[in-house]
Amino acid sequence: MDVLLVARQMLILFSMMFVGYIIFRLHWLEGDMTSRLSGLVVNIFNPFLTIYSVFGKSFASTGNLFWENLVLVGLCYLILFLAGLLLIAVLRPDSTESPIYRLVTLLPNCGFMGIPVVSSLLGTEYIIYVAVYMLAYNIIIYTYGIYLVTKGQQKSARQRTLFQKIRPIVFNSGVIASVIALTIFFSGIPVADSIQSFCSYMGNPCIPLSMLLIGCSLAASDIPSMLRNGKMYGFLLLKMLIVPIACTFLIRFLPFDNMILKLFILMLSMPAGSMVVLVTEEYGGKTDCAGGGVVLSTLASIITIPVVSIFLP
Repeated sequence: MDVLLVARQMLILFSMMFVGYIIFRLHWLEGDMTSRLSGLVVNIFNPFLTIYSVFGKSFASTGNLFWENLVLVGLCYLILFLAGLLLIAVLRPDSTESPIYRLVTLLPNCGFMGIPVVSSLLGTEYIIYVAVYMLAYNIIIYTYGIYLVTKGQQKSARQRTLFQKIRPIVFNSGVIASVIALTIFFSGIPVADSIQSFCSYMGNPCIPLSMLLIGCSLAASDIPSMLRNGKMYGFLLLKMLIVPIACTFLIRFLPFDNMILKLFILMLSMPAGSMVVLVTEEYGGKTDCAGGGVVLSTLASIITIPVVSIFLP
């Protein structure tokens, strides 16, 4: 494990968050402005980043490893889904926090954190397999994620028709982008350089803006209260240590490529993805809980990822 690489990535991440924190404290961004920017990231910049992630890659070039990786992607999210249910059963958060705890447990930061870590430890040729985790991440957060965040809004939900309930879950830019990306990946359709450049430019703001907005969210929240939240530390213990370490022993029985198995464990070890905060902000969920899960798990990953790496097969 290259501890210095992880530390550098964490420093970059928290530096961006800190800038967002300062911006909010200076009242350069606040209230409705942060909500509008969250909407741009969720509905514009992240979808373009999703599409751009598959350019230059194709199903035909991955061989049998793709199928092994696909099985492990499904297993990864199934394990994290079950871990979220276990967490809720043990911690018993209230109805507004319950869906957020499930989301921060379910959705790892497989992009910003995952790509540099995998590139350093396993090699750049394995980035294509990370892209499959990223596609699954986007499909989940723009469907099940939106469903969970809006689930607690019972009063408004009863006033809407069935189509009005389903429409934001199915017909949104994140799902559309994921379908486009999957189509390009499996079909091998050539994409013009100008289109690739356009998608790159539109997707690049996603990471810095998302980090800035998380910093703004933190500046607007009660950080001391967040640090005193005992439930959050239970989440960190389960998500960042117990689940990935336990899985290092379970996967030894799978007849899969060793490097693909290591990738699987690294993805399980990633902190909560920043998009959880932005989707929570966009759809009216409890952003302080989401921000706490993302920030504390990201901070904890400086220690937990090297610890988990000790147990890698």
